Amino acid sequence: MIFSILFLLINAESTVKEKYQKASKISNPLEAVEYYRQVVKEAPNSPYADSSLFRIGMLYYILGDFEKTIDHFELISKKGKKSTLYLKTCYWLKFCYENIGDSTKAKEMSRKVKNVFSEVDKKEPAIEKKYVEVEKDTRQVEEKKEVGFYTIQLGAYEDEKWLEYFLGKLKENNVEYFIKKVGTYSKIFSGKFDTRIDAEKYLEEVKNNGFHGFITFDSNP
Repeated sequence: MIFSILFLLINAESTVKEKYQKASKISNPLEAVEYYRQVVKEAPNSPYADSSLFRIGMLYYILGDFEKTIDHFELISKKGKKSTLYLKTCYWLKFCYENIGDSTKAKEMSRKVKNVFSEVDKKEPAIEKKYVEVEKDTRQVEEKKEVGFYTIQLGAYEDEKWLEYFLGKLKENNVEYFIKKVGTYSKIFSGKFDTRIDAEKYLEEVKNNGFHGFITFDSNP
């Protein structure tokens, strides 16, 4: 009897894994979503379910449907730190709530992200020191005014089909961009500015178009 139950559990997990892998190989994200939904339904407590929910949510984010993104991401967020995607989900939920004008929920998500980092810092003080050193090095680079420019990073995708969907949304909104390949990731940037102030002004325009990003200094144009 025990062996029969174990066999059924192993077989079920194998089926879920196969569906998840099949979804990740489908070129059309809209078709892939149907398989991701099956994974969530059949194994709601598995890591595959959280990953599927996240991918579905990101598709809606790219399509500009922030309400549906929130619906899927909140399912992960409610699991708390039991989910390996908790921090990443809270980070994206912050931008979703900002996009729909809910500043209260956006701040709540921001606090959750900061709380997680605070807990990590207490356990590993060296991390905070490392961040300070990196920030200091970044300021020194900017102060030296090395050859380069400020730009807005809008995203980074490893999967080509998600990249193409995101680029399609940028084109629809007439947002100019350029891509840099970093390892297996394609990083998407927009704008080139001599000063950080100009980049900050442009970042506001980007947000008004429904996208989010962060300012970075590119010393290797």
